[in-house]
Amino acid sequence: MRAWLTSGDGVDALREEDVPAPSPGPTEVLARVQAVALNYRDLLVVRGEGSWAPPRPVVPVSDAAAVVEAVGGQVTRFRVGDVVLPTFLPKWRTGELTAATYVLPTGGPVNRGMLAELVVLDEQEAVLAPRTLDAVHACRSRASPPGTPSAGRGSPRGRRCSSTGPVGWR
Repeated sequence: MRAWLTSGDGVDALREEDVPAPSPGPTEVLARVQAVALNYRDLLVVRGEGSWAPPRPVVPVSDAAAVVEAVGGQVTRFRVGDVVLPTFLPKWRTGELTAATYVLPTGGPVNRGMLAELVVLDEQEAVLAPRTLDAVHACRSRASPPGTPSAGRGSPRGRRCSSTGPVGWR
């Protein structure tokens, strides 16, 4: 399987590698990435800026749409064929953003990202994509916790992410 890795040394240094295909655990889904979208935070990781610099090579990019290919034995929320979106902050499900919920951002300097052919997601760290959108457009519909008006609001220091637009997987 192909994945792209960064050591935080710039866009031109992104490298494609063959890596072992992941397998889902009991509460996880295995999904094939159909589209990704880039945002400013992704560039901070790839450029290795400040606290976003990865301590080791990582797969970057937080926004994607992927089709479920396999489910773990305890998964109840998704079926094979569902289109899913990873959540940006997997531990933030509702309420105010706190230090306890602002951990392990998807595609961040220490958590797995979406710039790969196959990804594994815990079923609690993904949402169904809107059925009215294709994968390219769905990957830009931010997977915010329930009740939050936008994923940008309440982000650290009030910063908002701006998209460079959807990118189809080829």
